[in-house]
Amino acid sequence: MSNCRFKLKVPGDGEVSAAIYMPENEDVEGGLVIAHGQMNDLDHPLLVAFSEGLGERGYASIRFNFPYRERGESAPDKRDVLMAALREARDDLESRIEAPIYLAGKSLGARVASYVAETDKTPGLIYLGYPIHAPGGEPTRYEHLMEIEAPMLFFVGDRDPYCDVEKLRKALEQRQHLSTVQIVDKGDHSFEVPEGDDRPQQIIYHEIAAVAADWLDEYGL
Repeated sequence: MSNCRFKLKVPGDGEVSAAIYMPENEDVEGGLVIAHGQMNDLDHPLLVAFSEGLGERGYASIRFNFPYRERGESAPDKRDVLMAALREARDDLESRIEAPIYLAGKSLGARVASYVAETDKTPGLIYLGYPIHAPGGEPTRYEHLMEIEAPMLFFVGDRDPYCDVEKLRKALEQRQHLSTVQIVDKGDHSFEVPEGDDRPQQIIYHEIAAVAADWLDEYGL
């Protein structure tokens, strides 16, 4: 695979770092825009491994920083800025490949991807830990998911304090379109497993990418 880093222009917010993964010597099956979580950035090990694993299956991807993280800040930008950055990343990837473009994200990035999908047509979404509730709380701010027609794949760690598996499933009962929930055994919000677990973390990440690629192969355009 080829890996290219560059600067992506976000209207009104300068430039942010981005990275493109392109499969080599094969037709591109599709592309994914991958948005990071609130307290990490495009180089989070999960997102890097996710890009690599998808690339091995013929899927191109772009990872990028939201403007606030590019500035080294922890408080997220306003929603319209976050959505604008994701759209710019999507448009950049669309200019490079002729294939369906899917949206994906980790935590905050997952939520931003879902907001964009409310108004922008996309063939599918992949959520790497969707923050559907506060720790110990009940699901909130998820009603818009019911209006999105695109199929959705949710990866959920069974130790995730922000997304109880049963609460997520109950919320998704109201959704009339395809929703797939994939549980990551012993995973937390970033799918990290407890010390003493004999599975290497990178193996878990690449297994997530493999499941995502299988899902895209089956349900993608």
